[in-house]
Amino acid sequence: STPLRFYINFGFGCNLSCTMCHQVPRRKQNRRQVQFDHIWRWKPYLKRAIDITVIGGEPLILPECIKFIEAIINDPELEQVQRTICTNGMVLHKFIDLLSKKRKLGLAVSLDTIGEEFEQIRVGANWKQIERNIQEFQATGKRLGYPWHVQNPCMLMKTNVPRLADFAAWSV
Repeated sequence: STPLRFYINFGFGCNLSCTMCHQVPRRKQNRRQVQFDHIWRWKPYLKRAIDITVIGGEPLILPECIKFIEAIINDPELEQVQRTICTNGMVLHKFIDLLSKKRKLGLAVSLDTIGEEFEQIRVGANWKQIERNIQEFQATGKRLGYPWHVQNPCMLMKTNVPRLADFAAWSV
């Protein structure tokens, strides 16, 4: 038997400095990235998987992860494999054309609340940009007739509890 799901962390590199992130203090000392070539050797196993999830740091700023995402999307042998990207959503708009080539795709966008409170937790983020990116992703999937989906995992913290109802309403 081979693995059914792969979770591949390509590195700690990220474009944000979230208040609760355990990776932030380690980023300067540990700039390594998992190399695309090492992971691509697993292709015989990857093509039998149900889902391949990439995480980081921020996968969409890690060059080796971007190579991997492109390879998965462009390889017809991997067309039936669900692809999931765990992202902060900041640069998603730069990848919509590439992602549009993949029917089975999901995002897990790390959100903890909305608006200014979100930007205070996710230091360096722009809420309006992320909201636009998520909406563009959803509209593109709908327009193409793809079963794309977005999850928004939330870490419950004292700083986001006051807007929890607003966040839930926005999520729905």
